[in-house]
Amino acid sequence: MVKFLPNIIVTAFAAIAAQLVVAQDCSLFFSGYAEGSSNNKFLEIYNPTGSDISLDGYAYPSVSNAPTVPGEFEWWNEFDAGASIAPGDVYVIAHGSADPAILAEADETHNFLSNGDDGYMLVMGTQDDFIQIDAIGDWNGDPGSGWDVAGVSAGTKDHSLIRKSDITSGNGGDWTASAGTNADDSEWIVLDQNDWTGLGSHDFTGSCGGGNYAVVYDCDGVCLNDADGDGVCDELEIAGCTDSGACNYDSAATDDDASCEYLTCAGCTDDAACNYDDSATIEDGSCTYPDAFYDCAGNCLNPSCHNYADGSTICEEYVVLGCTYEASCNYDMDANAEDGQCDFSCLLTGCTDDSAVNYDAAATTDDGSCLFVGCTDPEGLDYDATANYPGGCDYPEACPGDFTGDGEVDVNDLLDFFQLWGNVCEPAVVSSSVGACGLFTNGPNATWTHSITLTTPNDANSGAAQTLTINVTSLPDGGANYRVAKTVANGNWFNGNAQPLSLGMNTITVNSVAFDRSVKIQVTSGSIEFDEISVNGEYLSCE
Repeated sequence: MVKFLPNIIVTAFAAIAAQLVVAQDCSLFFSGYAEGSSNNKFLEIYNPTGSDISLDGYAYPSVSNAPTVPGEFEWWNEFDAGASIAPGDVYVIAHGSADPAILAEADETHNFLSNGDDGYMLVMGTQDDFIQIDAIGDWNGDPGSGWDVAGVSAGTKDHSLIRKSDITSGNGGDWTASAGTNADDSEWIVLDQNDWTGLGSHDFTGSCGGGNYAVVYDCDGVCLNDADGDGVCDELEIAGCTDSGACNYDSAATDDDASCEYLTCAGCTDDAACNYDDSATIEDGSCTYPDAFYDCAGNCLNPSCHNYADGSTICEEYVVLGCTYEASCNYDMDANAEDGQCDFSCLLTGCTDDSAVNYDAAATTDDGSCLFVGCTDPEGLDYDATANYPGGCDYPEACPGDFTGDGEVDVNDLLDFFQLWGNVCEPAVVSSSVGACGLFTNGPNATWTHSITLTTPNDANSGAAQTLTINVTSLPDGGANYRVAKTVANGNWFNGNAQPLSLGMNTITVNSVAFDRSVKIQVTSGSIEFDEISVNGEYLSCE
């Protein structure tokens, strides 16, 4: 379908309003033409507007001499892909074998330009639906050798044409009116053959009414170019982020350019959170909140918080009053604040170490009277530094090497030695009991009679995991238990539940924490015997 646009163009203001505007204004038009000797031929198109105009939606269809169907084109000639015309510039289509002076100005080549009697039109649209913008010649029949222009017979043959400088738009396909009958009423100036004056530029003195316009709609108000089918003409598309949930959303954008980003405006959007960000518009799940009864700075919301002797505090809502002294009769392991009501009436003094010879099972408080029998002579082979009551001692032989006992070391002793040479002996297993091992201390009470310290706050990495490994070789009748005793963050002691010891290797691990602390393992009997013990992988000796 062909639509005519005589001296009228359809315009649109991009980024201001996508509306149809009809006005007497500027559009592309043919500004020059040549049909010279040999292949010296060209068409020149001028852009009188203030904006770049893409030629992707334009074409320059033609007929050869007399068309098969009068009024219809025979050849649909498209511009090179991506071609455009800058404001105030020209676009030259030249024969590929034209004079070098012409080719120097050419933007593309076309080897079937007019011989004087071939009509060319500048159109916008597609082969099936286009607007005639300008014409040199027509498609109505063979004009003979050429069309008359400005009173010059066959002016399109063996001549060059220049569009007058005050012409602002094409003739809309009305070649007869454009060609005129004389030099005054014609839109064209006729030059001699091979006179290419002005090629590559155009002297334009017309006015475009202050607007920069381009044809983007057809006469029905439908976009001539709408590649994505969104109803916005390609020339009016505005690239940007179209997601209203993105940080860089552009409300003016009509064509999403994949530039949306969601990080720069992300943050905590809850004004009740400690890290609320009033500039964030996208919630990123980073919000943090204070513990119950505390503010974001770690202060108690209730000003009557409980103060410990070391200066630390605990919110009143978390306070558990009770007796916090473990050796008392009414010790409360759940209490974290002393109530001053500890009861010591049940305590009896005496020896509480069941490995002592004077062990008193009824005693609850050790009075330091325990007696440990052993060799107290440092010269003895079996000297016991923990013994406080003398027992027998073994001493070195008076005559080392005297195997025969005759008071001298001679060949007889050597013969006795060689009789034993080569014997394979099982190594003696050194065994000890908890009560006799200096690694363990007494207490804290009659139930938990002994304990071994794994770490204290003064040790490096006391907050790390602590592991005791002990290979138990013998247990007292009825078995024996152990429990973990440790200090917590506020410095108070916490005692774990009783757990049974078993024969063989026992591994006891206390998990790591983020503060310095003490950790002990307490047992219920000094009669537990073992032959191997280590703390955090370091083997220890009772000596």
